[in-house]
Amino acid sequence: MKFRKLLWFVFPITLAAGCVYSHREPVTYTTPAASTVVVPTSTRPATRVYPPATTVVTETPVVITEAPPGVPSSTTTRPSDLALANSIRGMLGGDSALAAAARNVRMSVYDGRVALTGTTFTDQDREQIHSAIASLPGVTRVEDNVQVYPSRTTTVVTTPAPVVTPEPAPVIAPAPVVVTEVPAGVPSATPTSADLGLAQNIRSLLATDDGLNSAARNVRFSVYDGQVTMTGTTVTQNDRQKLQSAIKGLPGVYRVDDRVQVDLNR
Repeated sequence: MKFRKLLWFVFPITLAAGCVYSHREPVTYTTPAASTVVVPTSTRPATRVYPPATTVVTETPVVITEAPPGVPSSTTTRPSDLALANSIRGMLGGDSALAAAARNVRMSVYDGRVALTGTTFTDQDREQIHSAIASLPGVTRVEDNVQVYPSRTTTVVTTPAPVVTPEPAPVIAPAPVVVTEVPAGVPSATPTSADLGLAQNIRSLLATDDGLNSAARNVRFSVYDGQVTMTGTTVTQNDRQKLQSAIKGLPGVYRVDDRVQVDLNR
């Protein structure tokens, strides 16, 4: 009797356990797929390609208001100059080509005058900047001191300066000396008017006769009381005799003291 009761108790539990087990999902075992290996077919090394930089930093034009040299720096800036400077900045800001041409140019504004300094790469850039500034309202004058600086790709052909040979300085030959003086051993006295006149006649004679003047270039003529003393040298004996004859032929000459030597070394 007890055994029968035990069966009635165990049988429902066993039946319930079987039902639970029969409702579990079956376990499936799968084999992993083989991995795919990619083998390169080219022997060239891989090269990383980076895009080039697109940002280029360049200098920008300088636009200021300042007093020129010679004007006190404490001078108050005029509102018209400030407005003109702003107009130039606005023009450069709105024209990229003009700003590029003026990137090495300094623009100074004072009393309507715009002074340009610095460098450009071409004459065309310089003229473009000059024309653009001159066309702005309020500009009374443009002082263009911009220099054209050749770029690195420009070939500069330098022509050597011509050799200038200076002309030789003219040779100034010594001139005859004509004086009025008292000879040695005679007390000094004032020259007479006759001696002064005779000395002037000798000078005039030599000045009007080139041949005679050339012969007497190393001769000294001393006049005293109608006497003419000649000292110095001549190149030839003929020059000496020509001088002596010319002096004797002058009015007022009563004697010629000829002490001239012929220089044979010339």
